[in-house]
Amino acid sequence: MAIQHIDIHKFNKVVIIYNRNSGKQLFASMFARINEVYRCLKQVLGTRVVDFVAIERFAELDGVVDYIVEEKADWVIIAGGDGTIRAAIEKIYNRGHRPHISVFPAGTVNLVAKELNMSIEPYRWCRKVLKGAEIPVYMGRANGNAFITVAGIGFDSLVVGRVNE
Repeated sequence: MAIQHIDIHKFNKVVIIYNRNSGKQLFASMFARINEVYRCLKQVLGTRVVDFVAIERFAELDGVVDYIVEEKADWVIIAGGDGTIRAAIEKIYNRGHRPHISVFPAGTVNLVAKELNMSIEPYRWCRKVLKGAEIPVYMGRANGNAFITVAGIGFDSLVVGRVNE
C-alpha cells in the first residue's frame, strides 16, 4: 500500500488530547514533552489553529469529542496510552467525524505508537509528522468495542481487563 502525503498547512483546526494519567508512573516529564509538541505545532501552523486539551479520565472524552466535531478538526493528536487512543478514536468515529489522527506515545506500553514507529522525543516526533505521511490504520470491532492493534479472548482478555483495577 502506497503512503500518501497530505499538506498539513491546509488544516484549519488541530486538537491535541493529552491524558495526564497515561503512563504517569513512568514518565514524570511527559507534560513537558507534550507541551514541546504543542509549541512546535503552534510555531509551524499558527496559534489559532492548534488547541490543547488535557483530560484525566475517559469520561471527559465525550466533551472533548463534542468540541472536535463542532470545530470540524482536521487533525487530532492523541497523547496517551493505547487505551486512550482506542477510546478517543472510537468516540470520534461513533460521532461520524473522520479527522486525520496521530499518536504521541504517552502511555505505559505504547503499542500503537511503536507499530507506527513514533518517537517519544518531541523534536523527532514533530519532524516526522510535519512531513504529512499518511499511513492507513484499520479499526476492528468485537462485542461492540473498537480495537486498533489486538483483541484478546480467554485468559488474555481477563488479564487486560484488570489492568485498571
